[in-house]
Amino acid sequence: MCTVTIIPGAEGAGYRMLCNRDEQRGRVSAIPPAVHRVEAREAVMPVDPAGGGTWVAVNGAGLGLTLLNLNLPTEQMPDRKGRVSRGGVIANCIGCESVAAAADRLEGLKPNLYMPFQLVVVGEEELVVLRSDGGDSEMTRVRRPDQPWMITSSGLGDHLVEQPRRELFDGWFERGADEWGQRQDAFHRHFWPDRTQLSVCMRRPDAKTVSLTSVSVDAGFATMGYVPGPPDRTEQNVKITIPIRREVPE
Repeated sequence: MCTVTIIPGAEGAGYRMLCNRDEQRGRVSAIPPAVHRVEAREAVMPVDPAGGGTWVAVNGAGLGLTLLNLNLPTEQMPDRKGRVSRGGVIANCIGCESVAAAADRLEGLKPNLYMPFQLVVVGEEELVVLRSDGGDSEMTRVRRPDQPWMITSSGLGDHLVEQPRRELFDGWFERGADEWGQRQDAFHRHFWPDRTQLSVCMRRPDAKTVSLTSVSVDAGFATMGYVPGPPDRTEQNVKITIPIRREVPE
């Protein structure tokens, strides 16, 4: 369960991606972001102790990835038996140098290993969404959006939260691009007191928004910020920056 938005970076260079993570209240807290060595590259990511994987990462090539559950109608959901954690999906391509290289590698991913998911891969010029229903997968490749972009999910059913969050999102970014950064921050902290379960910063008796992760990439650096709690009530306490090196390090 997540809400992810992407906006172009300052003066059209790079991008900024924000990710609300919504989880069951009893789930163990994530390990905050740190720098990890993945293949030949540095990558910054938090880690989920329950599965050992992650839901969001950025690497030293400026490649950003985030993973959302895909919540299909109950009768369409596959059996969980024999499936491994979706948190391992990002590990398959976080060592890549580009969106194209990640997409090539994802072509070999076996969707029947995981429960349904949507994986977003974004770089300087391109954005890819891999959608898997747990049996088959489909990849959508688009030019990196020059307008604000959103994808969202919910354990209540993705179809229930898509419309209200989409309408809020579309109205939120009607003004000029000079305000998009501030509006993106505010959007991810938005809370409807009378529709708490549908809010971007959501709350239900069994689940809530547990963190907000930001990824900012420009020509020289990739930065991850992390809010380790409901973002409308918690301050950022982690900020990590790594240099971008397009060539493969020795």
